[in-house]
Amino acid sequence: MSRVTVANRQHVAQLDYFHKGFRNLPEAPTLYPSEEEFKDPIVYIQKNRALISSFGIAKIVPPKSWKPPRLFNDKKKFETKKQNIYQLCNRITPHDLFMLLLRKFLTKRDPKKADKLGETWTDLESSEIMISGNAIDLYNLFLEVLSRGGYDQVTSTDNWHQILQSQLILGSVDDRAPKLLQYIYRDYLLELEYEQKRKAGAPQWKKEISETSNVVSQNSSSSTNSCLNTEKMNKKRRLVEEDEHVGLSLKDALIAVVLYFKDTLDDEDDCLICSKRLDHKTDCLTAFCKECDPLNKQKFGFLEGCVVNIEELKEYSEIFRRQWFLARKSRYGICPKEEKLLHEPPYLEAEYWRLVDSSQDAVSVYYGSDLFTNLCGSGFPSFEGREKFMEENVKSSSAREQYDRYLLHPWNLNVLPELGSSLLSCLNVKIPGITIPWLYIGMLFSSFCWHNEDSYMYSLNYMHEGEGKIWYGCSGGTNAALFEASLSLCIPELFDTNPDLLYNMVTTVNPLRLFEKGTTVCRTIQYAGEFIVTMPQAYHAGFSLGYTCAEAVNFACTDWLPFAWAAHSRYIKFSRAPAFTLEELFIGVINSPDFLTKTCSSEAKYLLKYIQKIVNFELSQRNKCFALCPRIVCENKLQSLGECSLCKHGCFFSSLIVLGNEDEVVTFCLHHVKEAASYPSRRELIFSYKYSMEELNLLVSRAQELVRQRQGNQVTQKENGFKKTAIENIVIACSDQKV
Repeated sequence: MSRVTVANRQHVAQLDYFHKGFRNLPEAPTLYPSEEEFKDPIVYIQKNRALISSFGIAKIVPPKSWKPPRLFNDKKKFETKKQNIYQLCNRITPHDLFMLLLRKFLTKRDPKKADKLGETWTDLESSEIMISGNAIDLYNLFLEVLSRGGYDQVTSTDNWHQILQSQLILGSVDDRAPKLLQYIYRDYLLELEYEQKRKAGAPQWKKEISETSNVVSQNSSSSTNSCLNTEKMNKKRRLVEEDEHVGLSLKDALIAVVLYFKDTLDDEDDCLICSKRLDHKTDCLTAFCKECDPLNKQKFGFLEGCVVNIEELKEYSEIFRRQWFLARKSRYGICPKEEKLLHEPPYLEAEYWRLVDSSQDAVSVYYGSDLFTNLCGSGFPSFEGREKFMEENVKSSSAREQYDRYLLHPWNLNVLPELGSSLLSCLNVKIPGITIPWLYIGMLFSSFCWHNEDSYMYSLNYMHEGEGKIWYGCSGGTNAALFEASLSLCIPELFDTNPDLLYNMVTTVNPLRLFEKGTTVCRTIQYAGEFIVTMPQAYHAGFSLGYTCAEAVNFACTDWLPFAWAAHSRYIKFSRAPAFTLEELFIGVINSPDFLTKTCSSEAKYLLKYIQKIVNFELSQRNKCFALCPRIVCENKLQSLGECSLCKHGCFFSSLIVLGNEDEVVTFCLHHVKEAASYPSRRELIFSYKYSMEELNLLVSRAQELVRQRQGNQVTQKENGFKKTAIENIVIACSDQKV
């Protein structure tokens, strides 16, 4: 049986495991609103709230009449982020450890070569070892050559062109490429291979791995030895890749690589990074000192990517798809039937999670996320873009009519935040990504990692065009807490060093692993022309099946308020600044001239409840402040009171100002009165406010009065059949401008 056949059977078995697992996940609801139901998105979502909330997410397929214009400029440039797929779950990978070992190995022999490997932890991004502008993954190259018998065997059989096909090289290569790859291996890896062979039997504490090293390093031309090499290499691959299908834990995978390669170094008792002598009683990987232990590595984020336009990212996505699966074919083999699957969602889904879980292949992709529509343009008609569109389409009356038909459509994501039933319409400021939509332009495997929305709000995502996205969802409330617990069990090392890990939105974990821990996770596929709605506190994640262009915005109804209260309390705990404060929102709601049109009486009561909670907390904390502060200052309503230095919470009603030594000025919110009072260098403590106690009490009285009015007016409005919305306000404003 050939090496490729064996590898392919293992590879296909793993993909089949994922296929079966994802088929067992519940499907998120798919809703098909009628023309009548499609008139108001918030009303429709609220009507189906119970169903959607039980899953966390749902897909909404518009009626066939929904055909908004395509308004993207394919030539418009945008910035992308580079996502290392192999690091989305496992921050420190077998690849990283190998490169550390190789760097240390080369440093003692030829420091100039070691310098060309690139910076520690980001070698592929800064490596000088390239072919046709593509950095070569030396770890994968090393494994591939060893699996074929080693350097001498590959050279004698003239198989460097096959080794080249196993590498992810995007773009065209000339006839010299196989020879260049051979030279790269000879210059950077051959001595390591020979050194392993020389020391193959030395370490007694890992005899099996040493024997494997000995066998794969032998240069034998006999078919018997070649088969033996294949069998031993497959054992070695399983050590650093997967334990059958599910995968080794991060710690086990790292230990496997360290034990396999570390004996090659002359000073195997030194830290791989700082060369400090190790105390094996305290070093978890027997390769790093405490200070350099990679499991404590905290900083991680997406790298700065390329600047492209839509056409270029489309093309790159297809090149990447083609070259990646050519490399996969070379490594594992592929049958004609499987080649047809390369565009099929189930296959791509399995392949994606194989890449994430194994961290074996250093695959990176680009994602244009969180793009400002006021810079890149919205996919929907907008007032800002109307004049230009009309000028460019002056001869096309149908295009102009279509633009205006969707300009005020409630499902237009530029309009949605202004709908009267969304509390966010009461904010006095427009917030990008919250009330102003953001664009998301991706390629194959572009990922949005596990997260829930800012302040646990609702979100609505629309895919304008593309090959589709796979979404995973988990409902809010109790299941969200179970999700977090399951996630921490899957990646405890990351949570130990990053308690606020989920807020960074750079971490993903296979839904099957979460499902096995008892978390209810659903999935769905969003295609072009479809919406995805996420509910309050619902965690969601996913990735693109190819080129995709989507747009998303937030909204909030009164049923969101308990989630908002919980989210903002948690933000204070983790020192995370919210996009807006509840105090700011409630002031906007109460002062909104059409507040009565926004809620029914039960919703108004709900609002009153949380306004009272906010005001009661403020007044109780003020009593403490008055006893501490000899100086009290009333600020103008337009004056900012700053941000709390501890929790980053915006000080909207009032703040405590500490004057310290010299020119030191420190701001605290009323959640941190004790900390302000005990500030070490405090010279003076000032209480600063914008709203007096009388005004705050008046705020509650106003809310109570509005609730009473709402109860009385609700019957009258039903009889008149009239309910003014923010859409109508836009129309009136637009008409006034024309006059």
